[in-house]
Amino acid sequence: MSQKISKFVFKNRRFIHIATAVGPIPFKYFWGGTSTLFLWTAGLILMLAGITFRAHSAGYLAGNHTTTTVKADYVCTSGPFAHIRNPLYLGNFIIGLSLCIAFNEWYGYLVFALHFISVYSIIIPYEEKFLSDEFGAKHTEYCAYVRRFLPRLKPFKGGTLVASNFKIGISSEKYHLLFLILIFTILYFLFVK
Repeated sequence: MSQKISKFVFKNRRFIHIATAVGPIPFKYFWGGTSTLFLWTAGLILMLAGITFRAHSAGYLAGNHTTTTVKADYVCTSGPFAHIRNPLYLGNFIIGLSLCIAFNEWYGYLVFALHFISVYSIIIPYEEKFLSDEFGAKHTEYCAYVRRFLPRLKPFKGGTLVASNFKIGISSEKYHLLFLILIFTILYFLFVK
């Protein structure tokens, strides 16, 4: 994958995520699709768990959580980062799954799977190249122990340990949460029968 494409996807991933979340809604509406209150509520609860996990994880980045450019002052190995290299993306996976459940259509799962695999197969190597170039052996040691998506029960020992700042984590996720509330509200009023 060229660095130019990776940089473009990284910089514009927010818009790609929004288009993927909103895109299937008109199809469901015009095809007369419905959902149930049970599935919508289950999706909402899972979404809240995902956004809480993201906020908790972002709190360990001490404001270094970026959206348009890759940057880092250190390899974060504290909190959830000691168990999984990409806890924010695991949070996104949980949130995406929550939307699929509330949406209640087979093609929602298909769109989400294609989106998640295509976007993160570009973004993660792009970020990891930056971290490897920037931090060398520290990042290599961390990657050798901690997996990308499958959490380890035993945490990584070493690296730069930082305390969580949940206030920063919540602040970094507030617009994400507002967008998700809007999507869930739309799903409720259009489709819950």
